[in-house]
Amino acid sequence: MGSSVDIPKRPPIKVEILDDVVRKSGPPAILAVEAARTRRAAEVGDESGAFYVPRILRADPGSGVIDFERVRHLRDIAHLALADDLRVPDLVRRAGAALAVIHDRLRLPPDLKIDLPPEWCYGTTRRVFLHGDFNTINVGIDETTGRLVILDWSTAWAVSPMATAGPPCFDLAWFSANLFNIMPWQRVASWPAAAWADLFIKGYLSQCREPPDWNVFRDHRDRIVHIHREIVRANMKGRPWHRRLGRFLIQERIYQLWRKYKPPV
Repeated sequence: MGSSVDIPKRPPIKVEILDDVVRKSGPPAILAVEAARTRRAAEVGDESGAFYVPRILRADPGSGVIDFERVRHLRDIAHLALADDLRVPDLVRRAGAALAVIHDRLRLPPDLKIDLPPEWCYGTTRRVFLHGDFNTINVGIDETTGRLVILDWSTAWAVSPMATAGPPCFDLAWFSANLFNIMPWQRVASWPAAAWADLFIKGYLSQCREPPDWNVFRDHRDRIVHIHREIVRANMKGRPWHRRLGRFLIQERIYQLWRKYKPPV
C-alpha cells in the first residue's frame, strides 16, 4: 500500500504554564478523550512503576479546559539528546519498556476505543490502546526523582487527535522516527539515532507479550516521512527560498537515513 495519507487540520489547542499548573484548552471532545486516557495511564504507571504521568488537578472537558500538574524539574529526551547527555541511551531503553507496559495494560471503556484512520491499520487486525504522540518531547526524566515521565496523552493532531487505538507499531515507529528528526544538521553524519532506536525497541521487546508486526512498522515508517514533509513544507511557507531549499535538503538526508533503519529483530 502507498504512503499517501491525508493530514487533518491542526485543532485549536492552547497550552499555558501557570506556576505549578499546565493548563490545556481546546475542543471539548478532544480534551475529554485525553482526560480519560491520562487518568488511566497514571494508574498503569503507578501500578507498574515503569513511568509517571502528571496528575490532572482540575478537569472541565465540557468547557474545554484541563489543568495538569507541572513537573518543574522535567528534562525531555530531545533536549537531553541535543546536549549530548550521557543518560539518553538508558532513557530511550526505559521509554521502550514503558511503552510495552502501556500497550499491554492500558484499557479504556468501549465507547472510547477509536481506531486510527484505516491507512494506519492496513495489514493487521491487532489493536492496542496507544499513547498516540509518543515522542522525544513528551517523554523525559524528573531530575528530582529519576522517574521516567510521560506527557500529552492525546494522539498527534497530524494523524487523528481523537484516535485511541491502533497497531502497536504506530507508537514504535513514531518515537523511532522522532529520534532521527531531532538530528542537528551539523551532526547528520554522526548522530546516533539508529543506535538509540535499537535500544528503544530492545527495551520494548524486553517487556512486550507479543512481538509487533515489522511489516506494519515499515509501512508506518513511509507514512511518517510523508507527514513530516508536509509539516516542514507548511512551516517553511513565506521563508526565503534559500532557507527553504537548505531545510528541505537536510530533511531529505534525514529521511533517507530513517528509511534505511531496520529494527534489531
